[in-house]
Amino acid sequence: MDSPECPCKKDIQTIDYLIFQCEKLKYERGILKNNVLKAGNWPISKNELVNKKLKQLIRYINSMDLEKLTLKTLN
Repeated sequence: MDSPECPCKKDIQTIDYLIFQCEKLKYERGILKNNVLKAGNWPISKNELVNKKLKQLIRYINSMDLEKLTLKTLN
């Protein structure tokens, strides 16, 4: 069974966590943050991301390395 725990092992892997906190996405989030800060404030709400910064959010999502976000178990 898949665990809801993020592979960084610090919290549950939720959308909020992936956007704002996961250490494994620190570099990618830094790019998103810098783009948002050009014309706004950080942190930004998910609502504002979707309604006002959708292109930056899509770039962030597309930049995620899904291998970083997969829990690997040893058999």
